[in-house]
Amino acid sequence: MRLRDEATRLVKASIPYVYQGRDEHGMDCTGVVLAVYRSVGVDLPDMVKSIQDVTGDGFVLEEAIAAYADLFMHIEEKAADVGDLVLFADNSAHINHIGVIFEPRRICHARRGVGVVNERLAKFSRLYGTKFMRYVGDGCELLK
Repeated sequence: MRLRDEATRLVKASIPYVYQGRDEHGMDCTGVVLAVYRSVGVDLPDMVKSIQDVTGDGFVLEEAIAAYADLFMHIEEKAADVGDLVLFADNSAHINHIGVIFEPRRICHARRGVGVVNERLAKFSRLYGTKFMRYVGDGCELLK
């Protein structure tokens, strides 16, 4: 299955938002990323839980990127492509959201009160600080 197909399937399945949800009964933004990557054969660690373990209560963007330097590399927005992750940070640089690019300039993610959706990246880039990360671990060729 292609990453794009799984992202589309999750949206069409009308999966609700559930904090720390990791299955078809409900997902949060990390659950969506894990499911989309798993659909193409890439098993990621549950990043939010483990980043919180590394950095404490709130996790700062740069610390999160450093914690996963063996799996991801930081890329510039203009280089972002299908399969890359978008991390959103508030004004204090704490990560508060994550999504996966599944079509050019569109992300699949889960929104509170809405569920799994696909939306234009530009809608969020204007509101939040964004960082882009590319998976470089085992199976990275499966994302395209």
